[in-house]
Amino acid sequence: MEVASSLPWPRKSSSGLCSAIASSTSADPAYLPLINRAKQVMATYSDMEELIRLGAYRPGSSPDVDEAIALHKPLEAFLGQLKEEATTMAEGYQRLEKILQGEETEN
Repeated sequence: MEVASSLPWPRKSSSGLCSAIASSTSADPAYLPLINRAKQVMATYSDMEELIRLGAYRPGSSPDVDEAIALHKPLEAFLGQLKEEATTMAEGYQRLEKILQGEETEN
């Protein structure tokens, strides 16, 4: 499965970070590990989404899925940034890093 093709793109963002996540070729190479981690977390959630929604996933069964569930809402909020909510690329990368570290749980 190709991770990028499984994501619900395009997203609204004036910072361009969402585009960088969708297409790592336009991203700052220093942030590629961060971007790839975000893609993987989102792909993990996407792969298990139906089981999660149906309540068939048992928490604790997979650390990766548990992490994807915990980060799903903060990542969705981040990627749903409106055009009026402009941030710099650096601020966007910093926020993404905080989300992936579990430091930001709500918008």
